[in-house]
Amino acid sequence: MEKKEGNVFVVGIGGVSNGGKTTLAEGLGRCLENEEFNVTVIHQDIYFKEEKDVPLHKSGEFGRWDEMIAFDMDTMVKDVKNIIEKMKNTEKSSVLIIEGILIFNHRELNSLFNMRFVFTLTKEEAKKRRLTREYEPSDTPNIFEYHVWPMYIQYLAELRKIKVNFNELDGEISQQKILQQVKSKVMNSFPKENGFS
Repeated sequence: MEKKEGNVFVVGIGGVSNGGKTTLAEGLGRCLENEEFNVTVIHQDIYFKEEKDVPLHKSGEFGRWDEMIAFDMDTMVKDVKNIIEKMKNTEKSSVLIIEGILIFNHRELNSLFNMRFVFTLTKEEAKKRRLTREYEPSDTPNIFEYHVWPMYIQYLAELRKIKVNFNELDGEISQQKILQQVKSKVMNSFPKENGFS
């Protein structure tokens, strides 16, 4: 596969909490590195604000962690743009993979993606997975029912309303199958005019 210098292809992996975003992002990154691409993976979670800076839910029981207000998006967008510029200066063609629950709901960040994948889960499966995870701060008893799930539904509806072009992934099928599907789609979608195939 011949590749020109200076190309950056940006892949986004979003969707439901505990859907498999991080696993896919890391796995896809390794696969593309094996294809001799320069790869960087960014996790939206590292841009969470400090707990004291995240407003409380109207119930007063927990912070609004699954809303855009919980993230320092200005810094995230700035970092992403800087990384893209640096990747343009590498000898290999580059792939930037960004994963997070709300990466497609921020207009400026969303405009940077060449390809988008969105994980979905049933409410029952999402709740079951949530209970197996430990968070800091710890989950309160009502956070899934009154915040996590409603915000996921709201933001997914927003994506569909603004007609964002994304590939939907069923988070209940095997991780390996999802990885192979996504790798194939990404590899087959590099624009020929930019030297990715």
